[in-house]
Amino acid sequence: MIATALLCLSLPVLAGSDARRLAPLDGIEGVQVVAELSVDPGYWDPDPPGTVRPPEVAVYSDGRILVKGRLLTRLSRAQTVELVGRLAMDLPAHVVDPVDMATSADLPTLWMGVYEAGQGMRWVSLYGYRAGAYDHPEKYPEGVHRAYRRLNRLMGPFGALVPV
Repeated sequence: MIATALLCLSLPVLAGSDARRLAPLDGIEGVQVVAELSVDPGYWDPDPPGTVRPPEVAVYSDGRILVKGRLLTRLSRAQTVELVGRLAMDLPAHVVDPVDMATSADLPTLWMGVYEAGQGMRWVSLYGYRAGAYDHPEKYPEGVHRAYRRLNRLMGPFGALVPV
């Protein structure tokens, strides 16, 4: 319930032209993931090889929100459509990671995905995003930060992935 309240505060009702730009959930058969935030910890993974790691946040087409594999809450259909629509507007088709690969160790990679009607999931990979000295917020589009904050906030009582 806490996550639902946080989501309601962070997703004001859209009207007019913004409402038309929302990505509808049309074309979904059954229940499937429509938004996701995952982390690949990189080389310094504390878990043994082959460990299955659930997404940090997974939002399903029926409104369920699973955080680290545990059901947290359920959004209404309107809230789910609005969340997916805003993520689709915020996440670019491709992000060039600003981390200098030659000077960095194997950093975690953040993955954000959003469903697009007729196309399936669209993924954005962010190598080293929010990883200490390699956090270069000025080099990412503002939409990436908004999408990250929106998904990170859904973690509610389980704690945010990193402070936002």
